Amino acid sequence: MQFKNTKQLAVVILLFLGVTSYAQTELKNTVVDTLDSFPIASASVYIKNTTIGTVTNIDGNFVLQVPEKHEQDTLVVSSIGYSTFRIPIQEFDASAPIFLSEEQASLDEVVLIAEARPKTGNEIVVKAISKLERNLPDSSYIQKGFLRHKERNKNEFKWLIESAITVYDSGYTSKSADYLKIM
Repeated sequence: MQFKNTKQLAVVILLFLGVTSYAQTELKNTVVDTLDSFPIASASVYIKNTTIGTVTNIDGNFVLQVPEKHEQDTLVVSSIGYSTFRIPIQEFDASAPIFLSEEQASLDEVVLIAEARPKTGNEIVVKAISKLERNLPDSSYIQKGFLRHKERNKNEFKWLIESAITVYDSGYTSKSADYLKIM
């Protein structure tokens, strides 16, 4: 096949590049619960170690476009309260739904200790300053903070608390607490 001018050659090359750059595999399936075969909505479906993914709809269905360069990767399907399903994309079979089995996760005990909430902007700043030493990094930084809190009942505001703080530390070789400036 011969091209009579460079325009024809350019068009053929662009068409070829366009077709190859959009080469993708479409994965479609349904994610269901192993026990009762109910669909699992909002399950995450993604390619491992990428940002390519989607979530299942209310019927447990998903469609995922996999670029050609990721066809050797692993498909991961997960949902809170269920075990994670992994399969190489090359072995993906859409003829049967993906079953996730329930998985219980035990959590460590959490103890909450309540402190009295500051009622004025000045109390907020004093409390923030009193806890700075414990949270300071050991390298140079500037940190700014602003708080606005409105408390109201149905008809009117009870109070408005506002406070601002700027912390600058220029110490590189010594501890931050030695050269702390609060503005």
